[in-house]
Amino acid sequence: MKTVANAPDRATLGRHLACSLRAGVTAGLAIGAIFIAWLVIQAPHYFTTTHRTLAVPLFVITYSSALFGLGFLAMGSLIGIVGRVVLPVANLAPNRLYRSLAVATVPAWVAGQFITWNTFRGRTTAALWVSNITVIVAALIVVVILFRTWKPKLSTTRPSLAPKIAWSIYGIVTLLSLTCGWAADPSTVIPAAPSPNSTAAADTTPVRAVSQRTRQGQPRDPAHTIILITIDTLRADRLGCYGHTFPTSPNIDRLASESVLFSNMFAHSSGTIPSVCSIFAGTDPVFTEGISQRGRLGEHVDTLAELLSRAGYKTSATVCQGMLTPDNGFAQGFDEFKNIPVKTKQPELVTQDAIAKLGAGSPDDKRFFWFHYLTPHTPYDPPPELTDRFKRPATDDPRWIPAYQYSTEGGVKPSEFGQRQKAVTQDQRVSATLIDAIYDAGVAQTDASIGQLLDHMRSTGLWDHAAILLSADHGEALGEAGVYGRHCVSLHDPLVRVPLLIRWPTVTPARHRWQTSVLTSDLPPTILAMAGLAVPESMTGRSVLPLIESESPRWPARPVVLQTAFPEGMTFRLNSQTYNYPDWALIDGGYKFIYYSNSVLDEIRTPLNYINAWRELMCGHIRPDELYRFGEDVDPPHGALQGGQHAKRAAAMRRQLLSSAPLRYLRSGQPPRQPAADEDELERLRSLGYIGAD
Repeated sequence: MKTVANAPDRATLGRHLACSLRAGVTAGLAIGAIFIAWLVIQAPHYFTTTHRTLAVPLFVITYSSALFGLGFLAMGSLIGIVGRVVLPVANLAPNRLYRSLAVATVPAWVAGQFITWNTFRGRTTAALWVSNITVIVAALIVVVILFRTWKPKLSTTRPSLAPKIAWSIYGIVTLLSLTCGWAADPSTVIPAAPSPNSTAAADTTPVRAVSQRTRQGQPRDPAHTIILITIDTLRADRLGCYGHTFPTSPNIDRLASESVLFSNMFAHSSGTIPSVCSIFAGTDPVFTEGISQRGRLGEHVDTLAELLSRAGYKTSATVCQGMLTPDNGFAQGFDEFKNIPVKTKQPELVTQDAIAKLGAGSPDDKRFFWFHYLTPHTPYDPPPELTDRFKRPATDDPRWIPAYQYSTEGGVKPSEFGQRQKAVTQDQRVSATLIDAIYDAGVAQTDASIGQLLDHMRSTGLWDHAAILLSADHGEALGEAGVYGRHCVSLHDPLVRVPLLIRWPTVTPARHRWQTSVLTSDLPPTILAMAGLAVPESMTGRSVLPLIESESPRWPARPVVLQTAFPEGMTFRLNSQTYNYPDWALIDGGYKFIYYSNSVLDEIRTPLNYINAWRELMCGHIRPDELYRFGEDVDPPHGALQGGQHAKRAAAMRRQLLSSAPLRYLRSGQPPRQPAADEDELERLRSLGYIGAD
């Protein structure tokens, strides 16, 4: 006859807790070793430094064992507290319950992470916790039943797992490895080596002289009125002047016919805050505190607006973007700064305020204006009748976007379409051709409002003398590599190649197209040159006026460094610990190299990042670096170059990139300061789709 087990008394509770701790440490060592082995198999490219090869595996294994040991100890304490109820009901001896805990928790934890990740994508915190706890409890109950059924005579004596000396060695190794892991930067610099085609030396000295002559060689006066128009999330290839076959941009195309057009204009980042920081600071975002979507335009930066204001320009801005706020530093130097609520998002509101600002003030004032439109940004919501104009022909086998996938976190979701867009859905999926039409409709909606602004300038005479620059902060993924309605986390051409049109009557030649690569950080030096002002040394960009004013300009080639706003695959919420480690790209010598930092693995400092590292590995988002010929990464990873000489070139470009100024600055121990997210910031990010609602 079986005897009902008694609850643990005080005399044996300590032994039972030690048993729980040993079980947790053992489980943690096993799962940490599995993690590293899986990483070696799935992502051998990650181990590119001595630190990653030696210190990181040791750190991860010991961190895992410590984390699981403490976790099991906490659960053992809980069992000890409620044991008087649990053990008699289960008719299970205390040590058997601890064995059940050890057997059930690790596989249940892995299963819970997999189920939760594929169901909720980490967006709903409450659901994540409930689902994980439910899976673990269910697994524990199953194992308890199995122990009662199959092992009724199992000894209640818990044998020692290891002698005391082994535990002492384990403790010392754990402390040393955790200390080293915390103290050292896992992103150790790969020794620098020049790229075979590098022209970095020719690019290290930015152009400082301000040209004061026109193409005819006559002195020119500074621009009296300068207007900068930026469009959020606008891909260059969705404009007619850049080759799009649908009539999305008749007004911008008309402007292009009277402007200089740059075919290879790149945003410094695929995220708004880093890119706009480069537009106003004239340098890489890392030097401005704007390295991520949690960043800001630092107060230490002499912004374009501040420099113009000191030179006597009246400065004014109308912005529709929830993150380009005075709190984030973007009102620095502006006499007037208006941010239209994001929820409205109508481009006509920006145009109406812009027209009012253009008509205010004295005609003798020197003026600088910045107008920022948001309409092409998700959530896509143009008028349905406008969408109908851009619908593609129906096909028998249309592409369907999954109802919800990791790569579209914060991007396209079927719930955004519904009856308003009359979306064609199939099993909660949306046709990809519909996404193309809706995005095009948003571009056309913005173009119509910009057309009203340009028509106003023509009617008032501003058109005859104002300098106009039109560009974008970044692009958008619309099906490339299976990603829809997403930016921030990729550096392929659709997300970083943006338009740039410059029209300055009597100075810039009309209908001229340049293939030279230029950057958003080149806009401030260009505008300062238009104003006849010197370019400060803090600006690493360079004015494009010498390029477009001269038939044979001295324009040395230069490597182009780009960055994401988040590491690939990461969302704002999951990336809260690793926002200082974006992914990077280098364009040089006719090639483009993309470097994935996989920072979640380097930044295992909290249980959250430890769990995220598992998720990244399980979901296949720890990616190898990629090498492309320039202009051939439109639909990654198709066209990626591998093997042989390409591998050598990729290694050389990796070294060149990791020794570049922005990455050296990050590893100097003084990364840009990132303010803690407050509720207002979280709400702005939610409204733009970067994070989900809790």
